[in-house]
Amino acid sequence: CSIRIFSLAAILCLFGILPVHYFGRKMHRLEISSEQLHMFTVGNVEVQSRWLWVHSIVLYIISGVACFLLYVEYRHIARLRLIHLKRATVNPGQFTVLVRGIPKTTNESCSTDVDDFFTKYHPSSYLFHQVVYKAGKVQKIITGAKKACGMSDPSTDTTLDQSCEAITYPCSLCGASSDSFRLLPTAEVAKNIDNEECAAAFVFFKTRYGALVASEALQTSNPTNWVTDLAPEPDDVYWSNIWLPYKQLWIRRIATVLGSLVFLVSFLLPVAFIQGLSRLDQLQKKLPFLDGLLKK
Repeated sequence: CSIRIFSLAAILCLFGILPVHYFGRKMHRLEISSEQLHMFTVGNVEVQSRWLWVHSIVLYIISGVACFLLYVEYRHIARLRLIHLKRATVNPGQFTVLVRGIPKTTNESCSTDVDDFFTKYHPSSYLFHQVVYKAGKVQKIITGAKKACGMSDPSTDTTLDQSCEAITYPCSLCGASSDSFRLLPTAEVAKNIDNEECAAAFVFFKTRYGALVASEALQTSNPTNWVTDLAPEPDDVYWSNIWLPYKQLWIRRIATVLGSLVFLVSFLLPVAFIQGLSRLDQLQKKLPFLDGLLKK
């Protein structure tokens, strides 16, 4: 597309605009190779000359043809993309939307809020959802313990009795029984972990169009609540950042920009100082009030 646009512009400018500019004023002319560049510009055309219409018409032709070629090229690319989407295998990520900034309520859980919201505003395309849960140090300890248990006795495939009650152990300092050290059942720990819902969820839709509409539309008047984006690929998800509050993400972005500006300024100042030392004579002319300092 770019080659077509520049080829047309080169032909029209070479055989249309340049002759008008060159012969736009009555004067003695030298050989073309000896002429100055301003002879080929629009400034060489006389004021209120009719030849200016040729200049304007050629520019309009180039602009119109460029818009038409861009439209044809975009339509061709869109058709190829649709063919690729029809022939490719179905990717669940194309039907999924990542929702952040879910406002918390006192009576209902985060999962219920998500279900009620999308059932109300996207009833025809909403399918189901999955709330993101916090996976902190407790979850890492449980995962590590399960791996260690499997490595210690790989021949057995038994599980711990989940129905056992809490066991108390005597304290090593005084010998008395205390509830400070208890072996909690795994189900109870998992229950406590599952209750830690965060303000983020993956929402699944029936069609790609429904997911695209939900991801691009502004859900509420508050831009920090119910923020929707197309879900990333599973391998591209950084789970530690998923459950962060949406406002905290904006604070991190602002901090990143400020850090970049500080780094840029700290880099430019010494570079400008070193460059100034190599051009002291020019600094004396432009900044005469620094004459004494520059002489030292």
